Amino acid sequence: MDMHGAKSVYARNVTELYAFDGYAAKAGNTMQRHVILGCVMLLHAFNVYGIDQKPVTISRVRRVVEDFADVSAGRVAAHLSFLQKINYIAVTRSATDRRERMLRPTDAMLAHEQEWTATMLEPAAPLGLFDFSEAERDDLAFSLAFRIALAERPDEMRSMMYSHPEMLAMTCRDGAMSALLTLFMSREQTGSDRVAFDLMETAKRFGVSRSQLWSVLEEAAAMGLLVSQAPGWRQVQLTDKLHAAFDAWFFEHMRVMAAAAHRARLIRRELPRLQMPFMAMKRALHDAA
Repeated sequence: MDMHGAKSVYARNVTELYAFDGYAAKAGNTMQRHVILGCVMLLHAFNVYGIDQKPVTISRVRRVVEDFADVSAGRVAAHLSFLQKINYIAVTRSATDRRERMLRPTDAMLAHEQEWTATMLEPAAPLGLFDFSEAERDDLAFSLAFRIALAERPDEMRSMMYSHPEMLAMTCRDGAMSALLTLFMSREQTGSDRVAFDLMETAKRFGVSRSQLWSVLEEAAAMGLLVSQAPGWRQVQLTDKLHAAFDAWFFEHMRVMAAAAHRARLIRRELPRLQMPFMAMKRALHDAA
């Protein structure tokens, strides 16, 4: 088991997924945002696989979100509106009830879903938990099966999130996890727990304000995860408490992800398949244009 290698892959993948892409970052870079986005994808996956043919609606998304996280109905509605604004979901009125709005993930959101799946599963290989194949990376049907598999164990998902209070706090703050992973990558390069940090560049990279990132660092310091070693957070000390908290959370996170991935393989084989993997569909449409 290569814990160091797995953490390196995870840090690189997550920071690349959200760097310089404000839409992707605001769509799912906190726990609450990702749960909402994930529930839209889950209900869409149920439709695709024929598990449930009911339309994906705002009210259904709200109910499903309650199974996984403590997110208010108002926050769910606001984030769905944001996803529509950035063209991650398309919204139409029901033909039978004009008050009901139906949601459909766009190609942009489906492509993000595949990237997110790869981001979560590639680090499992160094841990010996799951070997994510190139075929699965290009297969939208596998990503949808992965959503279904994750949803099969809601108690496990909630435990993973809520049993690690320091990491829960970081995953709930805009830009926090990206900043921590940036610090981890700097540590890997230098071999020292005392690393240089550019607050302005990091804030710009992950689409958050300087004041927001400063607040995140101060919160991490209050929990004993970081220590500022120079004015303006130009030098940061990573503490033993941070390493212990992150490692405990990360291993449980990867264990849950890998177990779901193994179930997703079974779902992918046993349930009806999409006619074409998403990337192959995009290539075909491009060639025909």
